[in-house]
Formats: sequence, structure tokens, C-alpha cells
Amino acid sequence: CVYRPGDSRLADDESLIASLDELSSLENLIVIGDFNFRDISWPITDPPSDLSTSKNVFTDFVLNSNLHQFITEPTRFRINNLPSILDLVFSNDPHVLTHPLISSPVGNSDHAVITFHIQFNLQYCTPNVNKTVYEIIDFENANRQLADIDWNDVFGDIRDPVVFWDKFLHVVNFCKNQNTVKKTIYKNNIKPWINGELIYLIKYKRKLWNKYRRTNRIEDLLIHRNFARDLKKSLHEARVAYEESIAISSNCKKLYKYIRSSLTTKVSIPLLEKDNGDISQSNYENAEVLASTFSKVFSVEPTNHQLPNITSSRVSSSLENIIITPDKVKYHLQNLKNNSSPGLDLISSLFLKKCSDALAYPLY
Repeated sequence: CVYRPGDSRLADDESLIASLDELSSLENLIVIGDFNFRDISWPITDPPSDLSTSKNVFTDFVLNSNLHQFITEPTRFRINNLPSILDLVFSNDPHVLTHPLISSPVGNSDHAVITFHIQFNLQYCTPNVNKTVYEIIDFENANRQLADIDWNDVFGDIRDPVVFWDKFLHVVNFCKNQNTVKKTIYKNNIKPWINGELIYLIKYKRKLWNKYRRTNRIEDLLIHRNFARDLKKSLHEARVAYEESIAISSNCKKLYKYIRSSLTTKVSIPLLEKDNGDISQSNYENAEVLASTFSKVFSVEPTNHQLPNITSSRVSSSLENIIITPDKVKYHLQNLKNNSSPGLDLISSLFLKKCSDALAYPLY
């Protein structure tokens, strides 16, 4: 990426050209940036008459290099100024990029957005679709159905706790599925405050831009600029509202997730060195290295597997009378945290809490 100030000196421009000339020998080179050569008409057809100005030196370099410049339409639109080509895209392979598309500027910027596709033969990867499947559960009806179940008849004379628990899960999951509606929501995981209404406004802004490009009327450009200013304000307000909502929310996980996504330096497990000096190449190998390291601090157990004789009891009291009632089970179910992760049974704490009236008896 390149940014060249509009008042750049000739000596600085010559250094820039020297760098571009050196880079042009690389394979599949792509250079993009704001070069601020408003007086150059693209594509260049005539060589310069002299090399006394930055414009002419740059023009001569482009004509005699192996770089191809793709932008031929204006990219900067400022009121009371003629549209100009300031943003350029170079490559040493004219077939590596598709034809660029000039579209609506971002926010209040007067520079248009340039979109193009890089054409490489790459192994296909499954696209990462930003969608979340939410389960909407009718807790009231589920609680009522569970309360109507004769649990004594369901369990019968079962004494095996594993069979007992499997039977309980089967009944609960069946009732849960009957009262659950799944809804798929597509959202921007990077900017979660952008909702459907804002997406519509963003698309409408692009329509205003396309209208201006068709008419080239200054009035249409003013309409687009005013709408872009209001949209930028709405986006800022939506972001502030989202950040305030997760800051005061009792669900700390949302706040931590948002903070992690906003960090420029991502927190992750680095590649670790194994005992033989090699570097691990996967999370599985990382886990093996960590397990091996942690195991070195364990106590060395006797090899004959004989336990020591305990001559005296370390416990002076014993549990002889344990009383568990449905009311106690219900009390603990109602005090579960809503956002706690479920266990291996995949029954959420919220479901247990909302249906505590009906589930207290079979669980006690």
C-alpha cells in the first residue's frame, strides 16, 4: 500500500519510484494506494517531454516498467472540484485482477471504494458464514407438560443410576424439542451492532451513489454526502448503544468476547517446542506438550502399587443422615446462573431454572 502526499518533493518521488522498480520484479505483485497525481490522465498514451516534474518522472516510469495500472475512472469526488483519479492499482500481471468496480465512498470520505478480485488458483475453502441458530423455548408450556408426567411410572423399579439418568434425559429432551423453535440469524460478528435497519440504510447509500454516477449532477452528490453524514452518525450511535448494553449486562461473556475481538493482538496458544526440539504444528500436539510438562511435577508413585497402611482415621465425623427434598432441589435449580454453560447432557441452566417446578421431584 502506498500513500503519496500531494505536496511530495521530487527527491521523495524518485525514492518511491526506485522502490516500485525494485518491487516490480516480484511475482504476482499488487500495489494499491493514493498517489495524488491528479494531473495524469489514465491510461497514459504519450511519453513526457521532460523529466523535471514529479508527474513526468512518474509517467515515464509507468510507461517503461512492467507494471499495469487498472484504474481509468475518477476515484475522488469533492464538491466544487472536478472528479479526479488519485487512487491507483498496479500489478506486474495484467490478468491477475478483474476489472475494478468504483463504488460509494465509506462514511464522509470523498474517495470512492475500489473493489476487485484477485485471480489465483487456490484450494477451495468452505466460506465462514456468519450465522447463529437460536433456540426459542416456550418454558411455560414445557414446565406444564413436565409437571403432568407421572415420574414414578416412567422410572418404575429402575435402580441403576445410569439407566435412571438416561431415561430422565430422554423424557426431558423430548419435551424440550416439542416446545422449541429454531431461528437462524445472520449477523456481522465483527460489528454486531449493525442490524437489518442499518444494512438497509447502507444499501440505500449505495443507490444514491449509483444515481450520482449516472447523472453526474452536483445535486445528487450533495444528497449522497448528506445521507452519508447522517448514516455515519447512526452507525456511531448504534455502536455506543451496543457497547453500553454489554457493559451493564449480567452476561460477562459478551463483554469479554467483544474486548477480545477488538484487540489488535489476538490472544492464542503459541506453537510450543517438543522434547526433541521440533515445533508443534497443531492444537493436539500443543496439548501433548503441555500434558508432558505438567506430568513432570507429579509425585512418583510406588511401582509395586501397594497402598500405605492407615492406622488411624483422618475423619472424626461421618455423614449418617442425608436429607434431600424436592424443595431443596427446587431451591438450587432456581439459583442457577442463566449464562452457565451446560454439561455433557446439554441441558441449559436456564431450562432447568425455568422448569424447576416440574423437574425438582424427578431430580431429588
